Amino acid sequence: MTRLRFLLLEDNPLDAEVIHLTLTDGGVECELLRVKTHAEFVKVLETNAFNLILADYTLPGFDGISALKIAQKLCPDRTITTTTSSSQKTTASSYI
Repeated sequence: MTRLRFLLLEDNPLDAEVIHLTLTDGGVECELLRVKTHAEFVKVLETNAFNLILADYTLPGFDGISALKIAQKLCPDRTITTTTSSSQKTTASSYI
C-alpha cells in the first residue's frame, strides 16, 4: 500500500507535534512534511504531490484562507483543511 503524504503548514512546533501525534495515535500512517512560511508552502506545492494539505489558520504574514486559495490554484484536486488552536467560533465561521 502507498503511504499517504500530508503537507502541514504550521509555524508553531508544539502545534505541529500535537497534529502529528493526533494522526499517529488515530492510526493514520503518513509522511508529514512541515513547512512554516508562504514561500516554503508554494515551493513544496509546485514540486510535490500530497494526499492532504493541513494549513494553520493564522501564521506570521500568511493565513489559512490564502493557503486555501493557493492550493486550489496549484492542485485543485487535493483536499485542504485548516487547523487552529483558537476556540473562537468566528474562526470556524469565516470559512463557511
